[in-house]
Amino acid sequence: MASSMNLYIGNLPPNCTDDTLRTLFEPYGTIVTLKALRDKGIGFVQYADAAAAASAIAAMNNVEVDGKVLLVKLADRNAGPKHAGKGGAAAPKVHVPRAPAPVDPNATDNLYVNNIPLTWSEADLNMLFGTYGPVVSSVVLKQKGSGQSKGAALVRFPDGATASTVVAALNGSMVEGATSPLEVRYADREQGAKARKAGGPGPAPGAYTQPPRYDPYQRAPPPA
Repeated sequence: MASSMNLYIGNLPPNCTDDTLRTLFEPYGTIVTLKALRDKGIGFVQYADAAAAASAIAAMNNVEVDGKVLLVKLADRNAGPKHAGKGGAAAPKVHVPRAPAPVDPNATDNLYVNNIPLTWSEADLNMLFGTYGPVVSSVVLKQKGSGQSKGAALVRFPDGATASTVVAALNGSMVEGATSPLEVRYADREQGAKARKAGGPGPAPGAYTQPPRYDPYQRAPPPA
């Protein structure tokens, strides 16, 4: 599972040092440790809390630094900074970072999560999503009959603001054991309720359910 406080930064410019990395990411929260691997063009930043990491992802992902567009996402649990040091190269020119994404006014408190590992349980969901705020409820959606996971889940938070932060931080991120990036989006209220009851995700939000087709050759039922 990915660490919610540890960030992977890819596509760093070759002259990016530890000091440069700190200058870029310190505005978003308290940094515990960091490391720029200049020979690989990557770096790691570990924050003291998950909220700071989420803000950094929202603000710095896809930002251009010295001609390089950064990739900022949650790091794998086994990856991360081991030592914080200092480098001597000149700091690169930095474009002004974007402000943290505002709360989506259309946000709901219920999230649909797709592409979770098939071995995950509600405890795994609570461990990942609970770092962003209290989880009111969570459920892994399962196949009828077999009871096997569909690789999807529903996670509910106390409010839409918390859910909005989670979408910004985790949508498109990779977690250990998954074969595809997580899809985290707002669940349709009605379909989400049906999914929890029936054990399946139901149609996607906005999906159109076609009514029964009229067959003019269908035999009419016998009179009562």
